[in-house]
Amino acid sequence: MNEKCDIIVSGCYEYQPFITAKLKLTAKKSDKIIYSINSDICSKKKQKSEMETAVIKVFGFDQKCPVNETKTFCVKKLKVLEFSQALSTMFSLVNSKIDKTFVDTAITHNSGKTCFNAEMMLYSI
Repeated sequence: MNEKCDIIVSGCYEYQPFITAKLKLTAKKSDKIIYSINSDICSKKKQKSEMETAVIKVFGFDQKCPVNETKTFCVKKLKVLEFSQALSTMFSLVNSKIDKTFVDTAITHNSGKTCFNAEMMLYSI
C-alpha cells in the first residue's frame, strides 16, 4: 500500500493457455467470511466489479478468452486498486490491530488452477 492506501503490486509469473477462467475470492476474519466473489472472468459482461478488475490486473490476464499461448507477466509497482468508497467499506470490515484477515483467491481454468493467498492486518493510525 502507498500513502494514499492504494494497493500496489510487483512481481513476475507465467501462466498456461486457457479457455475458461472462474474466479473465487474469499476474505475471512476470525474464520468468518466477510467478503466473497464468484465470477466468470471470461464472461462477456461489460461491467466487472472493482475487485474482479483488480484480480485480473494482478494476474495479468487478458480481458479476452481464450488465451492461446503461454505468457509471462511481470509488473513493477502496478496500482491495482485505488482507495475508493467501496474499498473503504471493505477495509472497515478488516480493520483490526488484533485479528488478521486472510484472502484466498483461486482461478480455475480448463487447464489448471491459479492461486494467490494473502494474510493482512489493516488498521488506521
